[in-house]
This record gives sequence, structure tokens and C-alpha cells, in this order.
Amino acid sequence: MLTPQPTPPDLSSRLLRQRRRVVEAFLWVLLGVVALSLAVMAALLGREALTAQVLVPHVALLGLVVVGLVLNDRHRYEVAVWLLVCVLLLGATLGVFVSQVSGDAGPLLLYFVPLVLAALLLGRRALLVTGAVTLASVAAAALLAARPPLGGGDEPAWMAALQFGIVYVVVAFFLDRFGLVFLDTLRTSVYQEARLNEEATLKLRAHQALREGERFNDVLVENLPGIFFMLDRSGSFFRVNRYVTENLGYSASELQRLGPEALVRPTERALVKERLAEVFEKGHVAQQLTIVDKDGRQIPYFVRSTRVTLGGTDYVAGIGIDRSEIDEVQSRVQLLNVELRERLERITALRDIDRAMAGNMDLGATLNVVLQQVMQRLQVDAVSILLYRADSQTLRYGASRGFEGAALRRTDLRLGEGLAGRAALLREPLTLEGRAAFRDAFAGASSLQHEEFESYMAVPLVSKSQLQGVLELFNRRPFEPDEDWSDFLVALATQAALAIDTARLFDDLERSNHELRLAYETTIEGWARALDLKDEATEGHSRRVTDLTVRLARRLGMCEDELVHVRRGALLHDIGKMGIPDHILRKPGPLTEGEWEVMKQHTTFAHDLLAPIPFLRSALEIPYCHHERFDGSGYPLGLEGEQIPLSARLFAVVDVFDALTSERPYREAWGPQRALGYIAAQAGRHFDPAVAAEFMELMQGSRERAATG
Repeated sequence: MLTPQPTPPDLSSRLLRQRRRVVEAFLWVLLGVVALSLAVMAALLGREALTAQVLVPHVALLGLVVVGLVLNDRHRYEVAVWLLVCVLLLGATLGVFVSQVSGDAGPLLLYFVPLVLAALLLGRRALLVTGAVTLASVAAAALLAARPPLGGGDEPAWMAALQFGIVYVVVAFFLDRFGLVFLDTLRTSVYQEARLNEEATLKLRAHQALREGERFNDVLVENLPGIFFMLDRSGSFFRVNRYVTENLGYSASELQRLGPEALVRPTERALVKERLAEVFEKGHVAQQLTIVDKDGRQIPYFVRSTRVTLGGTDYVAGIGIDRSEIDEVQSRVQLLNVELRERLERITALRDIDRAMAGNMDLGATLNVVLQQVMQRLQVDAVSILLYRADSQTLRYGASRGFEGAALRRTDLRLGEGLAGRAALLREPLTLEGRAAFRDAFAGASSLQHEEFESYMAVPLVSKSQLQGVLELFNRRPFEPDEDWSDFLVALATQAALAIDTARLFDDLERSNHELRLAYETTIEGWARALDLKDEATEGHSRRVTDLTVRLARRLGMCEDELVHVRRGALLHDIGKMGIPDHILRKPGPLTEGEWEVMKQHTTFAHDLLAPIPFLRSALEIPYCHHERFDGSGYPLGLEGEQIPLSARLFAVVDVFDALTSERPYREAWGPQRALGYIAAQAGRHFDPAVAAEFMELMQGSRERAATG
């Protein structure tokens, strides 16, 4: 069974053009047949036979054919075919109904023409539609038939219609098969045509690419910045580029006659023959030759030759570059490398100063890094930095390098005094050249006279429009600054000024922080002293428990940063008692149950008082939690075990020990040993056992040192 092959999208338009050609040919044939019919009728029957009954159908058919040609030309292929099929069906149907009068069966044959068109040009669906319309028309004619019967003869009209239908269906079946074969053949021809066209296009493109490649190669060879040549096995020049003829002075014909040996020094001719044979044998060779031009000028060349095959014949292709140009390029590269290295070193110097600023805010260390980079990168013999003091408007010694003596350490210049003072006042660099001029300018510095300096430069250091100092450069030879040296000096001076400004700001900040910390600590101690004064029974208690708690915390391995908060918390452990009424706080006897509930609120008062203060927030553990018990029976939160902060567990032991060993209005002071026994008994209930053990060892060691001391 034949099935239609799928048509690729890129070939569908070609297939449609082929089918349009078939339709166009059929329409032209039909047009010719109609015109020929009219002409034959006029010739055989005379013009009087061309009546209106004859002309009208022919002219109408001609008009429809013309319309079909126009539609087909305007890419309305299917509409044109359907129009033609419908016209033929209509004509056949009219012919059948007219034949009922004459009894002629001929018009039935007209039904086969649209069937053939539908099968060949439109496909199976159109074939079925045309067949159905035809059978319906014939059936209607049979039902409406009058005498004589449809198709003539003695059989009834329905019998003639049935016979026609059977024949028609059989023909339609074979037309369907043939139509598939026709369409498949048409499609195959389109495929073959497309493939041939594609192959032809590819060949054309390949040929064009080859020609373009050849032209490109010719242009490339002719414009090479060196010699190019090709030699055959006899050693004759096969081809040379324009560079050879223009720079050596020989024409192509002269070169072909002379050969390559004539273009080198006599001492190198034998070498050229050897290397030529070596190229044909090994495939490539490189050598240095001295080529002699037509005027006798000797030019050193680096030549590389390679064996190539063209058209089955081996040749030697070679290129040569003037070695003097190579040397010049190498020299330029070396100069660029030196310049790049210098620029990299200068960038490294600025980066090192940045690192000094970021990693160490000490002014002295920063100045040393700056001086080291200045001496190393600017290649001067000595350098110093004078720092500006805005309060006294003076320049004082900051740091120096490269001097034999120490005279500059006593430098103290007023603004505008000396070369450095003038450079600072004017904020412009000042330069001094010549040993005599240097001697006169520094007549007061006897130690500098022995340094034998010949040149001096003072560069003001300015950061954010503020004078930071003066950079002094000393040299035992004249300065020879170029533009790069001067630019780098400006960059170093700017970076040095920024480094000094940053270090000074850091020093000021450190000093302010130190003063602020002293103020904080003084304030805290004042609060503790005020509390001791309020409760005469506990006077000195805060200082004692603070010192002992810090000792115990250090023994347990706390770092210095943690000890700061422990100390503050210990000093302020009873700060909440400021909120306890005096009649309860200073009551000489035991407190009632209600009074004791009020007294226990002092931990909450401490929390409410200290929590809003950021720098005391880390010291809040002791004032808030030092009355918590290890077994969970304490207050204010009922914490137990290691839920209690370590600092509060430390302080609880120290606080109880100091309270037991201190005189109270309601009891006498205990001895240290008795107090330690109580702490040991309360370990695991009131106190952390590990903390209690460490405290007892601490106190035992203190007693032993006191006994031996």
C-alpha cells in the first residue's frame, strides 16, 4: 500500500510550485480544447451554427478557465482546482439531464474528468467529495428520468445509474491508487531537484570559498612584514613576496636566475645548500643567515623553512624576519618590563603603607614603614619626617633613617622657620641643590655638615586640608627627578600624610577611651562607696569581696576581658539596696517575714537600674543572680546548678565568707576556719561544689603564705 511521504517544510513550496504547473498546463489545454471546438464547429458547420445556445456554454467555460489561471497564478492553487472540478461537475450534470431528452449516454463520461483532476491534484478527500457529488447527481437523474430511460436501451433508468455507479467506484478506486503514485512521483522529483540544487549550491560555495582563501593567502603573503619564498627541489625560486623585491632590490626574474645561494655571504652558501636538502628530508629547519641585498648591504635574518606539497610536488616555503627588528622589539619589551616592575614596586610600597595603617595604629611603627618605602623606592640617601604640632605651631622630630648622627632628633622649628618650616607654611615642596647651598642652609646643624649631602627636598604632608608634617629627603648627589619619580613622590607624601593622620586619630581615640574607662570605673567605685556609707554595718564589704572574687575568677581561668566585668559586677553587687528603705536596710535586729520580702527585691532593683546601661550590661550577672542557690532554692529566678552564671556562683561563696567573717549588729564575726567549714558543709546545696573547693584551696594558700611571711 502506498502512503504519502512526509514533505519537509523547506521543500513544501517547491512541491506546491510543481502542482501549480500541472494545474496551469491542464487549464491551458482545456482553454485550447474549448477554443479549438469553437473553431472546428465554425469551420465544419458554418458561422450560422454558432448560436447563442452553443456560444454561451463555451464562453462561460472560457471565462471560468481564465479565472482559474488567475487564481492559480496568485497562489490560490486549491481554489483554482476546486473551481475547475465544480465547473466540470456542473457541466456533466447539465449534460446528463439534457440527455434525458435525446437518450444519449455520452454526458456520463464527463463525470470522469473532474474525478481524475480531484484524484491527481487535490488528494483522497477531494476524490471522495467529487465521487459523492457525481453519484448523487446520477441517482437524482435516474429518479427523475423520463422515457426513454437513462442512457438508452431497454433497461430501467435506475439500472443504468447502478451500472454507472459500479463502474465509477471502480475507476475512482484505481484513480486513488494512481493519485498516490502520482503524488509520490511528484514528491520524489521535487526531492531530487532540491538535492541537485543543494549540491550545486554547496559546490559553488566551496569553489567561492577556495577562491576567497587563495586571494586571502595572496594578500597575507604579499603583506608579511618579512621575506617569504618558495623553492623547488632544484633550489630555484618558485615564488617570493613583495617584501623581497622591495627591500632586497632584486626582481622576481633575477631571483629565479640567481637562486638562494647568491643572496647570502659567500661563507654561508654551502650552509644554505645543506639546509635546503635537510628541509626536504626532515620537513623543517631554522637558521640565522646574513642576506646581502642588491646594493651589497648585509642584513641579519632569522629564517624558518618548511616542506610543503602542492599538486603532488614538494616545495620549500620559508619566512625570514630581520634580526635587528627582533632585537629592537626585545629591547622595547625589556624596557617595558623594567617600567612595569618599577610601577609594581611603587604600588607595593603604597600597599605596604596601607597595611601598616590597617594592622598597626602605632604612630612610630607607621612612620618607620613610610621612611623605609621612601628610601627604597625613591633611591635617596637619608629621609626624615617632622610632625606638626597645631597647639604650638611647630615642627618636631618624628622619625628618620640613613643619618650617621642624631642631630635631627633635637629638631624643633617654628612654622616658617628654615626650609622645612617654609615648605609647611607655603604647603609647597622646596628644593636645595649644591653642597655650598646645603652648607649655608644648615649652618646651625653641625652634624649634618659631616654627612656631605648635596641636595635636599622638603615636601609638606597634607591630609584632608590639614598639615600633618614635612617629609625631608637628603641625597649625596644631585636629584634627577623624572615625571614618574615626581608623581610617585607625591603619592608617597599623600599616603604618608594619611597614615600620620590616621595614627593620630587612633591615639586620640585610645586616649579618650582610656579616660572614659577611668571615669566609668571611678563612677562605679563611687556607687559602691556610697552604698557602704548608707549601710554602716557593711562598710568596706564591697571592696573586700571584689578583690577576693577577682582572685578566685583568675584562679579558675577567666581571661582579663571577663575579669573586667566580674570586678564591676562585684563592686555593684548590692547596688539594688539603694531602693530599700533605710528602716529595713539599717535595722539592727532580725527582719520580719514582710521586711525580708522587701529586702529580697534588691536584686530586681539592681537589674532594673543596670540593664539600661550598655557598658554595665555584661556585669549584670552578679548583682542579679548572686543570691541564687545551687540546689534551686535561691532568688529571684530560682535557678539551679549550672543555670546560674559562673560569675554569680563565684561571688556567692566570697560574699557569704566575708559576711560570716565580718562583725554585724546582730552577731559576732566568725573565724576564718569556722566560715570555711560552713562553706564546705553547704557545697552542693548553697554553693557550687567545684567553686567551693577552689575557694577553700585559695584561702588555705593565703593563710600559709601569711604564716610564713
